[in-house]
Amino acid sequence: MRPLLPALLLLCAPASAATLSSMTPIPGHAAGSFGPSEDFGPLAGGAAWSADGGTVWTLDTTRELKRWRVADGTLLRGQRLAAPARLPDERPDFPSTRLTLSGAANASGLPITARGYRNQTEVTLGYRLNTGSGAETLDEACPPSLSSGLTCTPGGAAQAWVEGGEVRWQRGAGGVARLPLPADSALQQVRGELPFGLSLSPDGGRLALLLLESKDVASGSKGTLLTWTLDAQGAAQLTRTPLSGPLLHPGAHLNWVGGRVLVASNVYNTGDEFGSGGSQQGQRLMLVKPGEGVVWALDAAAGLRGADPSPDGSLFVTVRDGSVPELRRVSDGRFVRSLGAAVRDAVPLGGGRTLLAVQDGAGLGRIVRHAPGRLDTLYRGPQVPQHLAATRDGARIATAGGDDVRTLRLLDASGRVLREWRADGRVLALAFSPDGQVLSTRILENYLLNGVPNVREAVQAWRVTDGTAYPLPTGAQFPVSQVIIRQEEGRQNGNYRSRYWITERATGRTLWQTPWHSAWFGALASPGENGWPRAATHRLR
Repeated sequence: MRPLLPALLLLCAPASAATLSSMTPIPGHAAGSFGPSEDFGPLAGGAAWSADGGTVWTLDTTRELKRWRVADGTLLRGQRLAAPARLPDERPDFPSTRLTLSGAANASGLPITARGYRNQTEVTLGYRLNTGSGAETLDEACPPSLSSGLTCTPGGAAQAWVEGGEVRWQRGAGGVARLPLPADSALQQVRGELPFGLSLSPDGGRLALLLLESKDVASGSKGTLLTWTLDAQGAAQLTRTPLSGPLLHPGAHLNWVGGRVLVASNVYNTGDEFGSGGSQQGQRLMLVKPGEGVVWALDAAAGLRGADPSPDGSLFVTVRDGSVPELRRVSDGRFVRSLGAAVRDAVPLGGGRTLLAVQDGAGLGRIVRHAPGRLDTLYRGPQVPQHLAATRDGARIATAGGDDVRTLRLLDASGRVLREWRADGRVLALAFSPDGQVLSTRILENYLLNGVPNVREAVQAWRVTDGTAYPLPTGAQFPVSQVIIRQEEGRQNGNYRSRYWITERATGRTLWQTPWHSAWFGALASPGENGWPRAATHRLR
């Protein structure tokens, strides 16, 4: 798993005999800290609006709560939350309770759902947190449910839930309306996710249910939006709206916005670098007009998750790639502004400087050079750099990014793109050789195993001077340094064995090799001293 990089940098720059500390804030959350849940798809952490729609709170999985001004995206406040007193972490050193923020704040505070364990039994509770006083008010009017999808209007005046193969809808002190569902409806949890989404309009007069058509939803299903409105006699009138687009997967979040429904739904993964089956990492966001269909949709490949509308229904909050919250328009789904940024990668340079890959909203990214007290943007564009490398003098910069993280770019010290090409697989890491002549990558390449698509790690390298491929022997290891390390595998006397060859890169001369051994070895190249290439190996017993 990729380490998370903080969005607040503390960097030290040596200056003569003294060391000067320089702190340069980059407001935002750490990269990936809204990260995908166990089944991908659902937004973790979440967002909540102030009652007047002027500010937004965002909460990530590290329990970092931030408050943003909607008008310009300015960060107003940040704090770290603790588990609620009624459901504390089972161990002080292990934050086992998950906090989810969703909805709108009121006089009692922010709406939070906590999921944790009490005596090894899973417990879920909803409460309101006053961020100023720290007071916690239990939301007894609408306790969260993991099985019925219970949804309520503010204060619990109207409620709806699924029970016994039907939707039950209660308004005020009146009776409970029982709305039957198709007999083959999928209503049971699939890997912790409900195969339906349920939502009441703020006034409790409209009800929406996203239902998957197939009972076997583990392999994806078409979705249908069922909506009920009350007629003049108070009877519930049903409208069915089939949803176009890809197969959906259990896990959806719905919100009424006026007479339309804003949907964030998991999408079935038919196959990518994460395998096949289950959910894609992003969700499909849709605005649906009952009886007519989808007004607009954002594909799951965009990497957006969650959709919480503002109180006036003009904007909604979503999160890109588990890193950057975005404000978008409800009317057409278009991007308005991001709430902060995230640092995806960092590379130290000489003179106390650091090169940063920064992710912004709308799929844009920057390459930034940090020097004590200042940030200089070298590049900004649609290819968000997820991996960085730089030569020792910073004269050449390499980036890997793009939707499938296969696009490689070579830039000069000013950020000008010199060359662009694609790797043979998803890039996992980048490195220049110490002399700056070779760029190597560790990639995830696709191959067939007994006719079945699979993935494995491999290495590619290129000459920096002209971009031509640098030939590597079979079994070469990442990174390519002043030496090339390659692993040879085989069977000796019927037993599986391996050995390493250490070759000088410039001449191809073999420097040394390890003997055949049945234990697992690891090897790593180092720049060496006085230009002499070295390598180190270790054995795991």
